[in-house]
Amino acid sequence: MASAKLRRVFLPTLDRRVARASMQIYSATAMTGMYISRADIEEQWIVVSNPSAYDIDLSGYTLANENGTRIFRFPRHYIIFAGEETTVWCTPGATAFNPRALREPYLLWTQPNGSLAHTPFFNHKDAQHDVLLLDPYLSEVASLQITASGHKTFRVRQCRAPADGAYVFARYSNVASDASSLAHVVAVVITPVLEMGRLWLLMTLLLQVHWVPASTEPHLLVYAFVCDIAARVASLFLQHASLASFLAQTSMGIDQLHVVVVYLALSTAYPAISIFRTLMTAELTANFVGLLGADRVAQQSRWHPMHMMLEGAIYIHPLIFAGCYLAKESLVYMLFLKATLPSTTIAMHALIYLCVPLFAVSTAISIARGATVALHLADLTLARLRYGPP
Repeated sequence: MASAKLRRVFLPTLDRRVARASMQIYSATAMTGMYISRADIEEQWIVVSNPSAYDIDLSGYTLANENGTRIFRFPRHYIIFAGEETTVWCTPGATAFNPRALREPYLLWTQPNGSLAHTPFFNHKDAQHDVLLLDPYLSEVASLQITASGHKTFRVRQCRAPADGAYVFARYSNVASDASSLAHVVAVVITPVLEMGRLWLLMTLLLQVHWVPASTEPHLLVYAFVCDIAARVASLFLQHASLASFLAQTSMGIDQLHVVVVYLALSTAYPAISIFRTLMTAELTANFVGLLGADRVAQQSRWHPMHMMLEGAIYIHPLIFAGCYLAKESLVYMLFLKATLPSTTIAMHALIYLCVPLFAVSTAISIARGATVALHLADLTLARLRYGPP
């Protein structure tokens, strides 16, 4: 679900994992889309399978670990045929590599200079291992998570039942993950409670600002932010993909209310500054466009160049973008604090001015993400009018 990444406070590393939770395969499923079917931590190999009824060109596709430090790029025009699979050997340059274990079809991981790679993809010290399959636009197609105990979790962006009720490739007809029921039950209980707590805190802040400004508690914003992050972390343990999608959509709905509450409260606390309502309108418009079109964009192969450039930058530099959004939250909190305190220190003023450029950058990113989706939808509409439906 691409829209799960369009959060008000966008934390790329965490939100990619939240979006991944809505792709989970837990009950026995007949796979119909490309996915990562197997991996071996000891022998350092990964198997990508194509259970669909058509061949897939893997030009531009990559395999990556969770933090993006290990990336394998498939060769141009490399085809994985219908019903077939290919094995990527991660350390063919290591002394322990056994070439007799190779079975066609396979690919050997090479370094940029053409030499065989010897750095392990899987670190044996890690408690869990994630393998991501990314399309040319750095959107996750599938992933496989393996814990130290050997439990596997399969995730696929699109997994639909065969239209005719029959399955062609039997070996892909009964794929299921290893469930952890206790963590799932706890997450089902905690996540809605945290989101309802965030909603209550936001409404309380809005009422305080409008009715009893003298008793406004800026700390409510901090508590709401903590509830937001805690709910995202809790949702990572959900096993049911539909439930994870529903809760993610609910969270994004509360995000829009959060935007309204923050800007209305700021415009009330600082009536001489009119830009807050303009920012609210711009952000809400961009957010709604992004939410309406993001999932549709994820299913298209013809992406707008601006969308590709922005999403690529976010994927490559997640900490920079997360820092901008966190600085925006800090600025909003300090503005509320400044409005309620009789006097403020020089250090606080310096922090406020320091956060202003980052506030502008994060707001521009939010608007740009919605704008790129709008441009993509406009391109599709014009193409449909000119050439007819695809």
